[in-house]
Amino acid sequence: MPHRSSIPHPTPLVAAQLRTALLALAGVLVITAAAGQVLTLLRTRQLAQRESLGELATLAAAQIPNFGSSSGRTDFADVVAAIQATDETALSDAGRFGRALLTTEQVDALAITDADGAVAFYWPTADRPPAQLAIPHADDATGDPAYAANIDGMAMACAPISRADMPAVAGYACVFSSSNASAPMSALATPVTATCAVAVGAVLLAMYHLKRNVCDPLAQIHAAGDGRSVELPIDRDDELGAIARRFDVLRNDLELARGDARRVERSVEDTVNRETQHISQQLRRAQRSAEIDSLTGLANRRFIEERLEAVFSEQVSHEVNLAIVMLDVDNFKPLNDKAGHAAGDALLRFVGELLRSTLRDHDVGVRYGGDEFALVLVDVTGLQARRIAERIIRMFGQKTAAAKLPTTVTLSAGIASLDEVNARSGAELMARADDALYISKNQGKNVAISATDGHPLPNA
Repeated sequence: MPHRSSIPHPTPLVAAQLRTALLALAGVLVITAAAGQVLTLLRTRQLAQRESLGELATLAAAQIPNFGSSSGRTDFADVVAAIQATDETALSDAGRFGRALLTTEQVDALAITDADGAVAFYWPTADRPPAQLAIPHADDATGDPAYAANIDGMAMACAPISRADMPAVAGYACVFSSSNASAPMSALATPVTATCAVAVGAVLLAMYHLKRNVCDPLAQIHAAGDGRSVELPIDRDDELGAIARRFDVLRNDLELARGDARRVERSVEDTVNRETQHISQQLRRAQRSAEIDSLTGLANRRFIEERLEAVFSEQVSHEVNLAIVMLDVDNFKPLNDKAGHAAGDALLRFVGELLRSTLRDHDVGVRYGGDEFALVLVDVTGLQARRIAERIIRMFGQKTAAAKLPTTVTLSAGIASLDEVNARSGAELMARADDALYISKNQGKNVAISATDGHPLPNA
C-alpha cells in the first residue's frame, strides 16, 4: 500500500464564507425591501398631502368670490381690481381669509391670480410674491385642483375660481406648502437608488466571493474526478482544501495502483510468454523427436509421408531442380545373423553419420526402412546426385573393409532427378528412384543406377 501522509484538520472557512454570503444576501434583501417600503410610504404620504392641499385650494377658490360682499362688489374682477388697487376693504377681506387659511399647519402661503396667472394677492404680505404663476393644468370645467412641485421651494395646488353666475373662470386660488411630505419623489429617488445599487453590488460581490472561494474549487475537484489533469486547490486552509488534499492523495494512490497493475500485467504477460515459448520448444522437440530416427539421427519415414509433396511443389514452382537418391545396405540380414543385432545397429549408426556429414544443410537424409535410406537433394542435377551417391558408396566400402566384418556389406543406390525424369509428384519421383535401386541390386549391387535408362552411370 502506498504511504499516505497525514492531513491537518481544516479550518471551517467554507462554512463561514457561506454563512457570511447568505447573511449578506439576506441583509441586502431586507435593505431592498425596506427601501421599497419607505418609497411606498413616502409616496402614499405625498399623495395624501397633495390631496389635502388640493382640498384647501378648492375651499379657498369657493370662498374668494365672496370677498366683495361687504363692500357691495359682486364681480370677482372688481374684487381683483380692488385688491390690486390696494383697496383697504378688499385687502382686509383677503387678509382675514388668508390668516384663517394659514392657521392650517399644512399651508404656508396663499395666492390669488387672475385668469392669466398674474398674482393679485399674496399672503403673508411680508413675503415677496411672484409676479406671475405658471398655473398647472387644472380642470376648469370640474373645478378640480391641479398640483405642481418646487415653486420657490414649495409645493403648490391651484383651483379655478368660478361661480354659477360667472360665465368663465375668473382666476385661481393657489395654496403653498413647504412640508417635507410634499417634496417631490425625485428628491428621494437618488438616495433610494443609491441604496439599491449598494445592495445589488453587495449581492454581486457575494456571488463573486462564492464563485471564487466555493464554486471554482468544487469545479476543479469535479474535473479531477473526471480524470482531467487539473491543479487541485490543495493550498487552501479550509474544508475544500482538505477535500482537495485527500482527493490528491487518492489520485496519487490510484496512479500507484495503476502502475502496480500495469507491472503485474506485464509480469503475467512475460510469464505467459515464457511458458508459451517453453511449451513451444517442448512441442518442437517432441515434433523433432517424432520426425527423427533415434538410431541414425536422420529424419524418419514421416518426413517423406508428410513433407515431400510440399518440397516437390515448391521446387517446381520456383523452377529449381530436385533429386532423390534411394540407398539400401547389401547383405545386412546375413550380418545380423552372424555378428548379431548390435553389430547391425552400429552399422546403421555409421550410415547415419556418413549421410549427415555428406549432405548440405538444406538437404535431407531419411531412414526410410530397416536398412533402406533416402536422400532429398535440392537444386542438384541427376549427374551431381549420382556423384554424391557414388562418393557415399565408396566411403561406406572403405569403412566396412577396415572393420573386417564377418560378411561383406555394401551399398546400392537408385537415382531420379527432375532434369532427367518427367515426374508429376514427389511420390512419383521417389518411385522412379526406388525402381532404379531395384535394378542396382539386381545388377550386382554396390553401384548407383539412374532412372533414365536403367543402366549404371558412367564413372566420373
